[in-house]
Amino acid sequence: MRSESLRLSVLSASPGEREQGRERSEYPVTNPAPSPPIEPALFLVVGGDDGLALGVCGELAPYPFNRLRVLWNPDERLAAAVRRVGVEFVAGVVYEDEMLRSAGVEKADVLLALSQDDRLNLQVALKARDLNPKIRLVLRIFNRRLGRKIHENLANCSVVSLAAHSAATYATAAVDAHAFYGMPFPDDGGALLGFSEAGARRRGYVGSSVADVQRNHGTRIISVDGVLIRTPSEVPFKGSASVVSVGPVRRDSEPVRVVAPSALVQIQRFFAMLRRAYLQIDPVAKSLILTALFLLFFGTYAFVFSVNLDPWTAFYLVIETMTTTGFGDIPPHQYGPITELIAVVLMISGILFSGMFIATVSSSLTRARWDSIQGLRQIYRRGHIIVCGAGQVGSRVIEYLRGLGHQIVVIERNPKREIIELSRNREIDLITADASDEAVLDLCNLESARALVVLTESDTMNLEVALGARARNPSLHIVMRIGESSFGRSIARNFHLATTFSAAELAAPTFGGYARTPNFLGRVHFDGVNYGLIEFQEPKRPVAIRRYDSLPLFVHRAGNFHPIFDYDEVHDGDYVLAIVPMAQFSTPEFLAGVVTDTQ
Repeated sequence: MRSESLRLSVLSASPGEREQGRERSEYPVTNPAPSPPIEPALFLVVGGDDGLALGVCGELAPYPFNRLRVLWNPDERLAAAVRRVGVEFVAGVVYEDEMLRSAGVEKADVLLALSQDDRLNLQVALKARDLNPKIRLVLRIFNRRLGRKIHENLANCSVVSLAAHSAATYATAAVDAHAFYGMPFPDDGGALLGFSEAGARRRGYVGSSVADVQRNHGTRIISVDGVLIRTPSEVPFKGSASVVSVGPVRRDSEPVRVVAPSALVQIQRFFAMLRRAYLQIDPVAKSLILTALFLLFFGTYAFVFSVNLDPWTAFYLVIETMTTTGFGDIPPHQYGPITELIAVVLMISGILFSGMFIATVSSSLTRARWDSIQGLRQIYRRGHIIVCGAGQVGSRVIEYLRGLGHQIVVIERNPKREIIELSRNREIDLITADASDEAVLDLCNLESARALVVLTESDTMNLEVALGARARNPSLHIVMRIGESSFGRSIARNFHLATTFSAAELAAPTFGGYARTPNFLGRVHFDGVNYGLIEFQEPKRPVAIRRYDSLPLFVHRAGNFHPIFDYDEVHDGDYVLAIVPMAQFSTPEFLAGVVTDTQ
């Protein structure tokens, strides 16, 4: 009788990846054993609010030893999408016992609760545990503090925050233009590790070796020109080499290059600022100013001819009359009725305009005070990172970037209390406005910014902000969040916005991995191969690491990161990060080794 926990630790690959794995002699499968019959594992996926549930189905459905059922409210569009990937759809009230029983919860191995409602996810998970005490639970929880407490108190349960998970990649990509994946390591509140792919010349590695990079930068080189690096070679990099690396994300990972604007550009900006200021003046105030100027010049012209004064003295007399100061140095009644009439008009107009002028100035001061509170002011920082959207994902990105020491400008229409407190403490610059407003973008000093991260809930708004920012600074590095992955790839192709990520697509492999083992953190793709990310604390090394080929990358020891190339460098108590080729996870030898292992 095989162990249930070992049954859940089976990590399989799709048939295409399995064939690819057989062709690569670099990953020989050792310890072959007779293959016993493998009973398929049943996964119940609860959720349909966004693309996460469908993404998890895409991760698990192609594997030959997985059976999946999606449970959600009646939704023909979701049902059709689920069935297209070969998964059964069960419609009903997901938190009712009858619904769960009809879906087979009593015989299920794993339940993944992936809706956008924390309460619903927890409610369904607890009902499933009541009906099947041995079922493994994977929960999507927005509230990270609640999620941590659930994980600590509920056995055989993994909790993932979609926002926190995807935020690691958004923050990493904002700092490093060549990053394709980011993750905290260790997983529970660790610092950022970033995976990136770039040319050796771009990274400044030419003339250095793998060992030099490890010593000088603390970076683990994973592959060079498609070949995995298993030992710290002393051979210097060539300028044309393509390098995949992983290392702690640092503030200077990709130094910002801000070019000082020319004198002509500065003059153009000055006149553009004056034009914006004129357009922002209230129409009533504009009429008041124009009328006052007309009367001022008309009165000056009239006094020049009627009183026979020089222009400057006439101008002085008009101001004296309109402000009703009345020093008495030139009495208008001595120069006839026309001069007296002009003086009367100027005095009455002066009284009216003085009152309106005071009211307008008071209103402008009040508006300026309000704008100051809202943060609607010109930003003069250089090398800052602009974050548009401070929701669940944006708040976590801001937290990561602050931890790296970056200057941050946040644009959010309805900021949360925590964001407002950061602004009051001068830890960030907050602009409370709509990021799609071009006038708001003009306030952010885009020409001198290091990067723009667009993270609102609306895909169209994110695209609008990104295109507006690129029109102002074509060289600005832009990281954009798009909800649906295929839509994001279309945007990247057609608008040449390469750094576009879907939060659901980033997190789906992690949820799928947690469904099989708590050690599986996600998946990365480079050099045409999919790799699973495994984290463990020595000596609790999982079966996939003990028995089969893997590549150690990093250890976290006493608060410090250390790149490693061999498990002999690992000490007890170290947190270890490794990658395992997904192609070898569905071989009969692997499955037989896992299900017969009694360790």
